[in-house]
Amino acid sequence: MYFDPRPKTRREDLFNRDDELRLFLKALDYAPLIVITGLRRTGKTSFMNVALKESNLPHISLDLRGLPYNPSRAEMVRKLEAAFNRIDRKWFSRIVDTLRHVRGVNILGNEVTLDWSGAGVDLTNPFDKIDLGPKGGGTIPCSIR
Repeated sequence: MYFDPRPKTRREDLFNRDDELRLFLKALDYAPLIVITGLRRTGKTSFMNVALKESNLPHISLDLRGLPYNPSRAEMVRKLEAAFNRIDRKWFSRIVDTLRHVRGVNILGNEVTLDWSGAGVDLTNPFDKIDLGPKGGGTIPCSIR
């Protein structure tokens, strides 16, 4: 649906982005960081959603809008926790098996909780432990908006 203002998740809803999509998917094999830039309301989030879905790789998306200029550690950990709990369930068990070994991470059924106290989870530790990228190298694709 072209005129729906919400971000798209299906390839057929993107308009004229096939070349960029092909480049993005190719770059996932070798690029440790991919930045999507553009003017407001031009479809960056829609492109990212479709590209990550097409990649068939496990991924998380952190929506940091609404955080203050200098967010607290607790606010950042809560956003990360919410992102882990929104992950596609087909990848959840693989990621949870790895996260079980990270200090400050608790797995309760189908939910990940992170200890946001000062002695809790180190924000970089979950990403250091997860190694589910292409060909077993790199890390899980992560998008931040």
